[in-house]
Amino acid sequence: MSDDHSKNGRLIAIFFLGVLLLTYPILTLFNLSILLFGIPLLFLYLFAVWVGFIGLIGLITRGALQNRQAGTGKGR
Repeated sequence: MSDDHSKNGRLIAIFFLGVLLLTYPILTLFNLSILLFGIPLLFLYLFAVWVGFIGLIGLITRGALQNRQAGTGKGR
C-alpha cells in the first residue's frame, strides 16, 4: 500500500512540475527568435518538456507494474 502512496505522490509532483514548467513566465524565457537546427527555441523546449514527462511517468509506472507482477508470481 505504501508503494501506491509513493507512486501517487511522485505522479502528483510531476503534475505540479509540469504546471510550473508550462506557465507563461517560464515559456516567455524560451520565446526568442533563436533557431536551433532550424527549429524555434520555444518548440524545442516544449518538445523536451513533453518527452521528459513521458519518460518520468514511464519510469514511475513501469516500476510499479514490475512490483505488482513480481508480487502476483509469488502466489498472491
